[in-house]
Amino acid sequence: MLVKIRDWKFVLLISFFALYFLFFSVLYMDEVKLPSEKWSREQFVKEFNAVNVSQIMNSRNVATVHLPEENGFLTIYHEGERLYTLQMDYGGKMIAVRDLEPEVPETFKLKAWRDQENIYLYSLENKTLQGYVVDWKTGQVIRRKVMGEEVRDMAVAENLVFFAGEQGLQWTDGGEVHRAMEGLFIEKLEVLKADNLYHIAFVEKKADSSKVMRYALYNPLEGSLKSQEIGNITSNTSISLGHIDIGSVENDLYIIAVSTDAKFGSSTVEYFQFPVNRPEGVERGIMAINGYAPNPVILHQNKKDLTFIATTETTKGNNKKMNNLVEFTFRDGEIIDKKLLSKTDGLSVSPQWFQVGENYYLQWIDIVGNKKRIMLAGNSPQIMEAAGNLRGDQWMRLFMDTTLGLVPITYIATIPLMYTFVPIMILMFIGSMVKLSWMEQNTMKVLYGAVGIHTLAKLSFTYSAIFNNENLGDVLPAFIKNPFVFGILFLLTTVIAFYCVMNYMTKKGKPHFFSSYAFFAIVDIFLYGLLVLPYYYTYITLAYFTKL
Repeated sequence: MLVKIRDWKFVLLISFFALYFLFFSVLYMDEVKLPSEKWSREQFVKEFNAVNVSQIMNSRNVATVHLPEENGFLTIYHEGERLYTLQMDYGGKMIAVRDLEPEVPETFKLKAWRDQENIYLYSLENKTLQGYVVDWKTGQVIRRKVMGEEVRDMAVAENLVFFAGEQGLQWTDGGEVHRAMEGLFIEKLEVLKADNLYHIAFVEKKADSSKVMRYALYNPLEGSLKSQEIGNITSNTSISLGHIDIGSVENDLYIIAVSTDAKFGSSTVEYFQFPVNRPEGVERGIMAINGYAPNPVILHQNKKDLTFIATTETTKGNNKKMNNLVEFTFRDGEIIDKKLLSKTDGLSVSPQWFQVGENYYLQWIDIVGNKKRIMLAGNSPQIMEAAGNLRGDQWMRLFMDTTLGLVPITYIATIPLMYTFVPIMILMFIGSMVKLSWMEQNTMKVLYGAVGIHTLAKLSFTYSAIFNNENLGDVLPAFIKNPFVFGILFLLTTVIAFYCVMNYMTKKGKPHFFSSYAFFAIVDIFLYGLLVLPYYYTYITLAYFTKL
């Protein structure tokens, strides 16, 4: 048994599995690495289908409410021709899924709020605003009512739903419908409730197709609504208004508007800032957010600075562009901080933010092909634990990526082979022409010299191709960039290759110096390739790590 363990074939096999396990471990650690400090990985909750392009691109047909008595959330989403409710706990574990009656062929936008007993759901269905009263415990629709016709957009602030259509701005709590500004063509609107006042941001489209941002303040106690124009919105035939939002920070209000340019595939994010109740003091500017249709969602937190979440272009690996969710902190016209909140391979959109005690949760939709995935993340111990484990499909993907990622090494290894094996074989050939008999009588000395030159050439290649490559410096794993750790592994693989050739020579008698060095070079480059080359090429293309 001891003889078999000492055999060069066994030693080489063990070395292969050890280096493969090292590569697998590096990818695994990147996969389970947290997006940001004290923020969990994504927890997959549910996947549903989108049957056409409009459903795929529509990210607003999902609404979520908090269920504190059930220690979780309830999500309402549209799939096929149905509305469904999905109950989950704080760890993202699915509790129940129920479908709602009646059939709903299409819904453009969903909003919801709840009281102690029921959920009040508002669904914009082919320009018809439908209101549903839902018993979330049974999944039954208690009541259904048409709230408005020819509606272009709607927003909900607790018990009031605001909607814009042919009759201007309208709002109701389910009873009487109030109207204002009936002569305006309102394209989009959002509402914020603060201190029992309703702050309304909406975009008016004028007769000449120009667009202006307006702000309105509704006081329900006085029954008054005051509106004021605060600025123009960029518009032309190729630019469309994709998103607006409104939020408050201390004594200031912020309105964010996103215009997308289909011709150039770019977006412009504008902000309007003004003191509460003083829109005439508006300041405006551009937010530098990298991404197409970032659609910021303002977080209503007790902070001195504006914080919001946006879909932002991130880099996975060396140069793989993805669209993940990032939390931004904004102050004095500049973004001062960024925090990565998701690092999936899909298009992360439609974030919904919840504060539960001292913990925060983020739910969003990941779009992958024609699939939509409901995701959950947060900073609570429950979600941190639940999201820390890989799913079965993630384990399989990791295994396949690691295994198939070794395939390119077979031809990439020819690069260091040309740096080492070919020059030394040429030197041996020239030497044999001068002193062939001496080289044949001193095979070990020739081998020692060849191994020494080979090692120096390999070091030179490592330094010039890897350590001196600035593009790779930021993405290589820590043990490769650490000279001490890498030096030990580099020396260890060289010693193993030398042991293999010595064991091989012992069994074969006294082979020729050409064949002895050729054997060493092949084994050494094989181990070197497993140690270095997966990170030189495969690792950065697999892209398991994300950068802002």
